[in-house]
Amino acid sequence: MNAVHSEIETETKGLIKIDFRFPHGLPGFEDVKQFCLLHKDNDSPFVWLQMMEGPELSFLLVPSIPYFPDYAPDLSRDDLDLLKIQNPESLVMYNIVTIRDGGTATANLKGPVLCNKDAGIGAQFVAKNASEFAVDQPLPL
Repeated sequence: MNAVHSEIETETKGLIKIDFRFPHGLPGFEDVKQFCLLHKDNDSPFVWLQMMEGPELSFLLVPSIPYFPDYAPDLSRDDLDLLKIQNPESLVMYNIVTIRDGGTATANLKGPVLCNKDAGIGAQFVAKNASEFAVDQPLPL
């Protein structure tokens, strides 16, 4: 998993912060449960998923649908139940971005990150149809 060391101060950087609990952590960071999404209130599609406990690491995310409109990961009912979704509009789906040598960017489509904005719950899932997707899909920028 690609993460960067971070010490982001939200107030001085003009960032919007939304707290989330990840009941199962993230793959490789199962003990870390508290995260936040950080983004600027501007035209940038990118957000940071920052650990609020444990190592000070952040993951760069991009919303799935604007960049991959045909992307349809198959998730189990148990996965979706974990997020306690009562309103489909409260669900947002992201993909973790990796910046490659030379400045190209790829997205992990095998394991989307889903967040329930209303309940403050998030998780990364491996799609049941993950074999249809790349872990390093070029990001169309």
